[in-house]
Amino acid sequence: MEKIRDEQSFKMSCVRKKKGFAFCIETESTVLGFPDVMHVHEDGKVTFEEYKYTETGRIKFQPTQPAFFRKYGGLMHIEVVAYNAKSGKVHKFSVRELFNKESPYRLENGQVDLRRAE
Repeated sequence: MEKIRDEQSFKMSCVRKKKGFAFCIETESTVLGFPDVMHVHEDGKVTFEEYKYTETGRIKFQPTQPAFFRKYGGLMHIEVVAYNAKSGKVHKFSVRELFNKESPYRLENGQVDLRRAE
């Protein structure tokens, strides 16, 4: 993996390596909470991806993001792709995990502690 300095460099590193087509879709004009990237896989499957980067092991969400994920997570296949610079590990999980109290990726006070899953 190339040098990861922040969320943008992590996202772009991942997007460049995707098979199929990947588009950065989050802009100021999209709906609040909308994921960062749309990935059209070679088999035609579509996933939406929210990218996160942390130096502490905890990723943070804007208040609009969990609301969007809860509302549309059943209609859209949305995944979180997070890089923990502290451990060097990449995490990929469905947004449904944010709302599962048994999941190591459960959302608490707008944050997920990735270290629970490491």
